[in-house]
Amino acid sequence: ALFYDRYIQWLVAPFQYKMFISKSILPLLSESNQDESFSAINRIRQEFKHCSASEEKSLTSVAGCAVRSSFTLEILSFCVRAHVYRMKFFILRTRLLGTILKMLCQKAPHPHQMASGGKCLKLASLKFLRSVLSVKDEFYHRHIVQYNLFAPVFDAFRITPVGRNLISSAVLEMCDFIRTENIKSLLEYIVTKHLTKSASPGEKSLEDIANPHVDTFAQLRRTHEENIGMHLDPNNEEGNPGNDGATFNGRPAAVINKKALEDQRKYREAESEDSYFNDDDDDDEVMGPLPNDENATSLPAMSDTASLLADVSSLE
Repeated sequence: ALFYDRYIQWLVAPFQYKMFISKSILPLLSESNQDESFSAINRIRQEFKHCSASEEKSLTSVAGCAVRSSFTLEILSFCVRAHVYRMKFFILRTRLLGTILKMLCQKAPHPHQMASGGKCLKLASLKFLRSVLSVKDEFYHRHIVQYNLFAPVFDAFRITPVGRNLISSAVLEMCDFIRTENIKSLLEYIVTKHLTKSASPGEKSLEDIANPHVDTFAQLRRTHEENIGMHLDPNNEEGNPGNDGATFNGRPAAVINKKALEDQRKYREAESEDSYFNDDDDDDEVMGPLPNDENATSLPAMSDTASLLADVSSLE
């Protein structure tokens, strides 16, 4: 708890903010140079407020290090898998996932940086996304769909040649994981949002780029079409309960899974047990008053018994 309360904000600060450091050592605060210290601090504060850094000013920007950032992403990926609840709350609150994935399309200021650390940083960003998907939490899926977080992923896939490339292979592996686990919300999002044919004639679609090498996107589309057909088919014979063609707002209604059916069965059993006790109460109300009751009248059955005894005595 202490890590998420105090230290994780400093760990992710280089991804969210532009970092500055002072060019000169600040004077120590004492009674003799109190005015000088306060003026230097206020000057630096104003420069930091306007995010300005130049040779004439007191602040200089901190250059990002791809290798150091990739190590930070390794720690964050571990936190996603190990601390599921706390890390989920932190990512959804700060939108950290979108900030990290934006680095996939950033161009390196120097050509050698991409060759040395840029690829390492992009792979660490994809690994962080892969860790989020491995949790298989619907809150993450809704967050990805809401903010279109796969857009920089597929942009990086377009600019990276497919085949014997770690970045494109990592993207294809993630898509194959989504298809294998049948994450329906992400399947629908990827197929309808990113696998559509490009409007510009010169630009290829993702399927056209990947098809000469793999058919991952084609299988992704096929799985989505099977899910849609499973929802729309009222005579589903694969063990999944159909919805009899019911629709909601023009879309097929969700199919009830086995856990939901089990919960409904337990609820009906509990309800039947309650109705059993209620039926007993109703039977008690139908019965007549007890013999001990002061207002009770003689029962017809008692008079019949007395007449029978009289007949027996007369025979004797």
